[in-house]
Amino acid sequence: MCIRDSSSIVPEEETKEPTVVDLISACSDVLDPESCEDLRSMEIGDAIGYAFTLLIEAGIDDPEGFLKEKDILI
Repeated sequence: MCIRDSSSIVPEEETKEPTVVDLISACSDVLDPESCEDLRSMEIGDAIGYAFTLLIEAGIDDPEGFLKEKDILI
């Protein structure tokens, strides 16, 4: 989608999809290095699902809220 300014058409800022690297970076303070390496080998959808489990095991009661705060989920 584009938005029009006074002189031209400018592309609307696109939403950036999170990557596995983004997910690992967001969780690195909570998860151990081995778990982060496990995530690295996954597709982003599977990695997010597995991260939920890992975050709960690490004591995060609300993994969805945690990942929203880290801009991984909307």
